Amino acid sequence: MAGRRSFGRAPLGTLVAAVAAVAALGLGACSAPGPAVAVLRPIGTASSDQLSADVAVLNRRLQIMGASDTAAVQGSHIVIRGARLPIPAASLARTGHIYMRPVLCGAPDYTPAATVPADALPACGPSYADNSANLGVSPDSQAAAGYQINNMPPDPTFARYPSTTPTADLPTRSVLLPAAGADAMFPRFVLGPSQMSLDPVTSAEALNQFGQWAVGYSLSPSAAAAWDRVAQEDFHQFLAIDIDGQVVTAPIIEPTQGVFTSFQGKGEIAGNFDAASAKAYSALFGGGPLAVPLDAG
Repeated sequence: MAGRRSFGRAPLGTLVAAVAAVAALGLGACSAPGPAVAVLRPIGTASSDQLSADVAVLNRRLQIMGASDTAAVQGSHIVIRGARLPIPAASLARTGHIYMRPVLCGAPDYTPAATVPADALPACGPSYADNSANLGVSPDSQAAAGYQINNMPPDPTFARYPSTTPTADLPTRSVLLPAAGADAMFPRFVLGPSQMSLDPVTSAEALNQFGQWAVGYSLSPSAAAAWDRVAQEDFHQFLAIDIDGQVVTAPIIEPTQGVFTSFQGKGEIAGNFDAASAKAYSALFGGGPLAVPLDAG
């Protein structure tokens, strides 16, 4: 598409330029006809203000997906009424914290050990570290991908370390997270502290480009400047998008370019999405995180 610029390729997805306008949504009491299609209950205690905040987020998510359903507080829970949700209720009710984290190294699947390792994660082995020196990214117009890179194996040390739980996926600490898809370059990723959050983006939508589904988004001026700083710091390295304790994608920053250039506050995430998953992720990106987690069971 005209005006779009690729800034990374990875086995889990690619970030390129995109923008999607999202209209404002009135968040009053539920007035849409139709039966209840989902009942969402807070996990733990929640105040009426927190439930109302969750309703606002859920309604933004539904609007981004083009759904006519609406959410409203009913007693101590939230009811969604309408015809039929475009995605499963559990996907709609994800907490939706989005962190941008540097990839320190890959990790194999978890193999329980006889001894339980210490809580703190060890450093990645020097020969497994996904730093610029080891990766050796070099633009190459003759290569199929447009660049050359050294393939780094996962660090076997982390096999006996369990993955970080979603509740322990704190932005200030290093974490060990599973990949969201089976086609990832690593089963799990060792990630550094979050360099920025995308909670929420200015606009987002599911896109179908040449038969491939993706999520396009745009950032506010302040977030765009922060993203450029992060991307420049991680130039020619992997940067993971961590959503609720899973690595959704881990692209290489501008591998086909010799020098860093601004993204102008726009981006796109692609990677083995179908229509439902693209809509689900666009809702998370554009709707922002929930105030309190919800149970869709």
